[in-house]
Amino acid sequence: METSLVRIEQAIDSGKVEQARALLRYELGESPSIDVLMLAVRVAIDDQQRKQFLERVIKLDPFHAEAHTQLRLVEKYEMRHASLLNAVPPSSSNSPLLAQQHNIQVHVNQAAPTVIIQNSRSRFVAFLLTLFLGPFGMFYSTAGGALIMIIVGILLLASAGGGMFPLIWIASIIWGVAAVK
Repeated sequence: METSLVRIEQAIDSGKVEQARALLRYELGESPSIDVLMLAVRVAIDDQQRKQFLERVIKLDPFHAEAHTQLRLVEKYEMRHASLLNAVPPSSSNSPLLAQQHNIQVHVNQAAPTVIIQNSRSRFVAFLLTLFLGPFGMFYSTAGGALIMIIVGILLLASAGGGMFPLIWIASIIWGVAAVK
């Protein structure tokens, strides 16, 4: 039995999935051990079959940590993609766990996920930066606004002298803090 497990594992590791499945069919027909079932998990046809093998492992050894972990992954995947699993016929090429184990990418035709990007900038940090650096501190919250305020500041400094400079500084603080949402 040990020799056949080694042969099955070698077939799996070398990517000969069909050969591994053929060897496993014989071993599963006998009285399957936990090791045989865990190898079967690696080459299961789909997540439903993978789940059945994992449940059999847990039935033999209720404390088998790896089986519990993989079963949770399969169930989590089923819950998240219940509609997708109903729409796409099961095969080894669209199985997420098999893809993870063999380091391959899974491509399933589905709508692109919506990505929500949250601004992680702080208004307090924007306030401090603009308070101490003026228009240059605005680069933290708005690069375009910083460039505008720097150019306006240079033009006002050249034409009106330093009298308008505090207004530019205060406007930079207000704009910099307001730009952070």
